[in-house]
Amino acid sequence: MRKSVKDFGNFVRKDNYPELPEELKEFNYFLSDGETGHVIMAVPEHTLNKAEENVDELDDYECPVPVAYVLKNGYRLYKNHVICQVPYDEKLGMRIPEEYYEPSIISTDAGEAENPVSGEFPYEKRKCYPEFANHAEAVVADIVKDYVQIRVFFKNPTENEIAQFSPDARLKIRFTEMDGTCLFTVKAGDLSWMDAPYHAKLAKDLSGFDFTGEGEIPLYLLLIDSSNGEVKAVRNVQLSEEFSSKLRNLVDRQVNSDFDKKKYADILSNIYLLFSSDELADASTIKCQW
Repeated sequence: MRKSVKDFGNFVRKDNYPELPEELKEFNYFLSDGETGHVIMAVPEHTLNKAEENVDELDDYECPVPVAYVLKNGYRLYKNHVICQVPYDEKLGMRIPEEYYEPSIISTDAGEAENPVSGEFPYEKRKCYPEFANHAEAVVADIVKDYVQIRVFFKNPTENEIAQFSPDARLKIRFTEMDGTCLFTVKAGDLSWMDAPYHAKLAKDLSGFDFTGEGEIPLYLLLIDSSNGEVKAVRNVQLSEEFSSKLRNLVDRQVNSDFDKKKYADILSNIYLLFSSDELADASTIKCQW
């Protein structure tokens, strides 16, 4: 991971933008803030002189520039950095037109695994998936068709960490709602609490989701080695009827509500400034454990 992306935390992962020139791949990342998407970490041309004055800190001047903008408007390589011309305002920063931003995931590697048919789970233990390789360490929650999927990305997980995701280990899953945003919290075995935000307006496919159902919703918990994309553990549980009912209600309200990506990103930023994962878990009233 480049130094310039570390401050993005759980919002950033390594990307695999299709048909990208080889020389740009190491600078290609995906910002999952609901607004930015596929980017090239590049130094704006107008800041280069100032950056040159601090040559050892050139990384500090890299900015997330949309891939589509870089490919259309050109770039050059300089001292192992991408340099490109970008519209800039001294008060507002980069002013790149919205049409260049691609907040949805585009990947030639994802294949059908990103769109499983209802009732089928597409991932297998001990198999590697290219779309998971070089992912930032993070926790990602999604509802795919008719089940909840929570993916935990650890880089080179230890045998002890893998063991915490086994069916014999204690598992706690909770969720709470803050400002219309769902936040799942997960505690696998003796590991610390982890959290993952979710909003239905960012879901890939809710066509198989039963908003009026009364049964228990399946949940798949995956531990993935982010270094190579290998699924190290898969655990399948059934969420309680109360948990499932509350979740259906929240997803239904999210689907039928207005959604602003910038506002959503701001809400998440504020939540993470105010609450730790432990505090989010404590604030949750909807709980399941096994």
